[in-house]
Amino acid sequence: MEELISIIVPIYNSEEYLRTCLNSLINQKYSNIEILLVDNGSTDRSMDICREYQHQDKRIKIYQKTNGYQGAARNLGILKSNGEYIMFVDSDDYVSSDFCACALKITNNRKSDITIFDYSLINKNKKTSIKHIFDTRTGDVSKEVAIKSLIHESFLWNKIFKKDLFNGITFPENRKFEDVSTIYKLMYRAEKITYEPKPLYFYVERLNSTVHDYRIMDDVFISSLGLYSFIAMKYPSIYKSQDVQVTLTEVALFYFSKSTRKNIELTTKAIEILQKNTLVPPSLGYQSKILLFLIRKNVRVATALLNIKNYKKLTNR
Repeated sequence: MEELISIIVPIYNSEEYLRTCLNSLINQKYSNIEILLVDNGSTDRSMDICREYQHQDKRIKIYQKTNGYQGAARNLGILKSNGEYIMFVDSDDYVSSDFCACALKITNNRKSDITIFDYSLINKNKKTSIKHIFDTRTGDVSKEVAIKSLIHESFLWNKIFKKDLFNGITFPENRKFEDVSTIYKLMYRAEKITYEPKPLYFYVERLNSTVHDYRIMDDVFISSLGLYSFIAMKYPSIYKSQDVQVTLTEVALFYFSKSTRKNIELTTKAIEILQKNTLVPPSLGYQSKILLFLIRKNVRVATALLNIKNYKKLTNR
């Protein structure tokens, strides 16, 4: 008997993109799926669209949450799911027709707990580029390599998971970037991780998406600190690598420059990271390099500089 795959789709005011997403799901080559649409209190026509598609396809199930962020929607979806495997799709993205078939095939062939696959990034100009997670062919990936990749790609949607990995593991419900806070726990629990270098997911970059919302920088930083602390504790050699230290510096600088810095504890932690680490990430622009230099020399001057109109807009990660 074919395994059932549960596809969980958190939804919040997604009417503009939802039809494209749902069309890609109901037209999967692999048919033994259930599609769990979990609405987080949408105020647009998202729920009307969900009901319309439910009438067309009985594999669609609709649930509603009145509080909590995406983490709450994901937790409810997992609770209500019946599949042996779980996949996640964001409601403003879409997937290839063999999203499920290919992911499940490699998972079964390799007897893995998690399979990671590539994705296509569609930017604001509608240009598509393929994002390769690893520089290798189809096959097993060591847990260390997989977890290290999370410093660049902590996504849920380019993976298929055995459902039992989630036993005792839930997403934080009171903040965003819940995937960063959770996925390393799932990978650490997995006995076997596999990679399929085929872009099965289409991530549509939007300027008004969560990742571009500077009001939630505290959530970004808290989630990132959890990931880096885990790597430091479980894989100290990886944590000390230049790649990890460079990205940690970038994350701390991004937080310091983009947040309100009203959270004294987090701001202090960012400054501590930036002053302790002497690396200068090569990706930094001129303005950001100046800011980093000042933080290491005189935090007050660095803070004063950020208060100058438009300077914050010029800094980049």
